[in-house]
Order: sequence, then structure tokens, then C-alpha cells
Amino acid sequence: MPCKRFPLVLLIPVFVSCSDALGPQLPDDVCLWHPGIGLAGVSLAWSADGSSVLYFGYPCGKSRSVLPGDSTQIWAINRTGGGHRVVASFAGRGAAIRVHPDGQEVFFSAEVTTQTEPSPQAPYAIFRVPFTGGRTEDVVGQLVDPGFALSPDGKQLAFSRRDTLYLLDTRDGTTSSVGAFGIDRGRSEFSPDPSQLVILTHALVEVVDISIGTVHRVYDVTWGNVVDSTLGLPIAFRWDGSALRILHYREIDDPHRAGTLDVPFELDVETGNDRWIWNVPHGTRVKGWTEDGALLAFSKLVCVESTPSYCTRQESMTHIFHVATQSTVYETVGDAVGLTASPDGALIALGAGKDLHILPRP
Repeated sequence: MPCKRFPLVLLIPVFVSCSDALGPQLPDDVCLWHPGIGLAGVSLAWSADGSSVLYFGYPCGKSRSVLPGDSTQIWAINRTGGGHRVVASFAGRGAAIRVHPDGQEVFFSAEVTTQTEPSPQAPYAIFRVPFTGGRTEDVVGQLVDPGFALSPDGKQLAFSRRDTLYLLDTRDGTTSSVGAFGIDRGRSEFSPDPSQLVILTHALVEVVDISIGTVHRVYDVTWGNVVDSTLGLPIAFRWDGSALRILHYREIDDPHRAGTLDVPFELDVETGNDRWIWNVPHGTRVKGWTEDGALLAFSKLVCVESTPSYCTRQESMTHIFHVATQSTVYETVGDAVGLTASPDGALIALGAGKDLHILPRP
């Protein structure tokens, strides 16, 4: 796996080099699986103490896509590399992983399907399994949407079913309805308090007030509701204390060629301040954002084989970009499928193509 050095623009040169990087770290017969359904970044998770990374894996040697009925696992790998172990095995495709803050349990969503009933739109269930591995338990007991969220204290789990949002008490299993809106295949997170739930879908970011069951749309680029024609699709969001920040595209004129660029901006929902992040190269797509907003993962197709007149083969490359210094600090092959920082902030886990990379944080 190629690895290149890129100096950070600091007082002294700093590198994430091949000797520093612990990834790629997967066993030879296991490949990283990512859902590709709006949940990128939720298919990787650090343990509560930051000692290991959890990810969905599937047996290599098959086609790139995991088919209904295929065996998929949740694997754990030590932060220092090695120590691979299977936490859970199941038929079908995984969607999202959440680790309970006490470190004792793992919650995940996965398809409920068999090889005799293949379906690209298979229904999902949410399971819990001990962090050390063992018997899996269906925590809801009904088919649900693949996206879900776990509160910071681990006491509540938010999920949706048939366009209705529910809260599950993880201690006694009781469920209550919040309102007529759903997570579906989007990403959701509780606020730190946790009185609110943020839901990001394809073109919307909404905030649900859990106590009174109301929803407030804070970002919308759907046709017919566009106020600012330069706004692009939302990419990710994060909580900065009590402030909600949204990473999104904005269309600007390309300074180097005719046409426009989709450039990432960071919107402070409370103040309305929209901060330019970076003029990304043409054809680049942002695929990940660390919890503190300091690092981005982006992918870009590059030509690897060509004739004198045109490119004959392209390959996706993933880059990690340091926002403060406006520089690339790591590069590898494959499309970015997730980026998350360890709880102590010392390491980052990057999913790229079929591999998992564990890197010292720049």
C-alpha cells in the first residue's frame, strides 16, 4: 500500500510517514466493509477507552459488494495494531456501529435477511453484543431503519421505523414515540446534554427537540426550498460544546477554469457564520471530518494509466487534509469511507478502500 510524506506547515516539519502509520492493518483475508448509504463515518468506532477500533469486515476474495446472506463481522483491532478478534458475526450487511460509553456493550444495525430472500432494500434490526463478544440480542424486536444514535450517557437509543422516531431506554428496553419523522438512512447524533437529536439526510439537516417532539429544519437544499442558490449538499455535522456546526458544500466560481467548484464551508447554526474551509481541487469529494473539525478526508480520481491522448484507467486516492495549516498530511489508495479520532485525540482511524489505517494524529 503506497504511503507518501507530506510536511505540515509548522515551525518544524512534521510527517505522517510510512513508519509512523500503523495502517493498513486488516488481516489478509478480511476487507473493510462500509454501508455506502449515507452512514459513512458511522461504520468505524473507537472503544470507550480508546484501546481499539471496531469496524465491519467481510471475507476477501468475493466481489467488492457484500451480498444479502453473506457473512459479515464486527472486528476489533488494537490501537497499536494486531490483536484482531471478532466481536459479532451475522448474515447480511452492517450499517452503523455505536459503543456504549461504559465500554461494556456494542450496538449495531444490520440487515435481517437470508440467502433465500435476497433484496437490495432488505430491512434492518438493531442489536447489542458484549464488547468482548458473545450472544447478540435484538434490542428493538422489530424491523427498523438502518440509522440510529446512542446518547452520550448510553441511556437512550434513537431509531426510526416507518417515518416515526422512537427512543429506547437501553436499561429496561422500554420504547416511546417522539414524533412523525425518521432517521431512515441518514446519520444522527444526540446533543451533549442530550436534549436534542440532529439528523442529516441527503439534502437536509434537522434538529429534534426530544422533550416536546418538535423538529426544526436548520439546513435545506431541496428543490423548491432553496433560499441561497450557491448552497450545496450537507456533508457532516458536529457538536462544538452546545454549538452545532455543519460541514457543507457551497458553489463558487472556479478560478482556474470555466465553471464552478463545490467548496466545503463550516456553518455555525446559531450565529449563521459560514466559514470557508478550503478550495478543494476539481473533482474532489469530502468523505470524512474529525469530531473537532481539524481534519478532513477527501477522495479524488487520478489517472494511473494513459495513452498520449487520454486516460485509460483511473484510481481513487484518499487524502487527509489539515484545516489549520491548509496542507495534506497523508495519502493512500482507495475511496475514503470514514475518519474518526480516538477519545484521547492521539490517533485517527481512516477507512480507505478495503483497508483500515490507524495513524498518529498530526
